[in-house]
Amino acid sequence: TDATREIEGKIGQIRDRIQLSIKSITQVSKVIENVNLISADISDTMKKQSVTTNEISAAVKEVSDSSQLLAKNVEESAGGANEIARNISGVSDAAKVSREDASDTKKQSKKLADTTNTLNNIVNQFNY
Repeated sequence: TDATREIEGKIGQIRDRIQLSIKSITQVSKVIENVNLISADISDTMKKQSVTTNEISAAVKEVSDSSQLLAKNVEESAGGANEIARNISGVSDAAKVSREDASDTKKQSKKLADTTNTLNNIVNQFNY
């Protein structure tokens, strides 16, 4: 009967460790899911930032083209100056969107870092 109790005790310990492992695996799965969501958000933000960067590049090219046109034709300088002003305004707007996208990327990166710390803490629980 002592051997039976000892075996029952060991089985109980194993059961407890299995339940703890299942709980930890569930937590890790939730953290991984959260990391995936944050990664998707970062990816979307980076895509937006890429689009904004392309818009800035196009606007800069337009400013350059407008400047060349202005140099060629002094008579049209007033119209060219207005076009440049519009393009510069477009560059300013695109830069503002880029700053906002960069801010979003920074926030998402912070979330990812926090989630990574949480995951590390969970994984460290496996060290007995």
